[in-house]
Amino acid sequence: MNDRLRATLSIFGPVWWIAAVIVATVWVSQRYEVVRVGHRIEQLQTHLDELIKARDALLADNASLSSRARIEAIAINDLGMAPTREAQRVRLPRSFVSPGVPMSGQSAAQPDARRDAARYTQAKTGIQDGNDF
Repeated sequence: MNDRLRATLSIFGPVWWIAAVIVATVWVSQRYEVVRVGHRIEQLQTHLDELIKARDALLADNASLSSRARIEAIAINDLGMAPTREAQRVRLPRSFVSPGVPMSGQSAAQPDARRDAARYTQAKTGIQDGNDF
């Protein structure tokens, strides 16, 4: 029986060795790939953390640069600007308002909407018929 077992093993011996080598090679290559991918994930996570820190710093810079107090200080001190005085402000008459758009506290239906629409069109195009606004 021992000879028979030896004969059987001698026939299948090289096949088993080849199969064992293939399985071991596949296992080692998969383990190597898992370690490589894990390392790449750590690199990408570190890079993501750096990008998040840079974004937060840019958001903080944006908030400080766009503050109203800073812009006013630059306009007054560096550019020589000053707030507008009441005499510099121009008030437009109500007839310049588009007929279909009510002003605050005004109803949409105006009794003289046709006259106001004509005045608005004339003022917009620069054509005047001699009437003062």
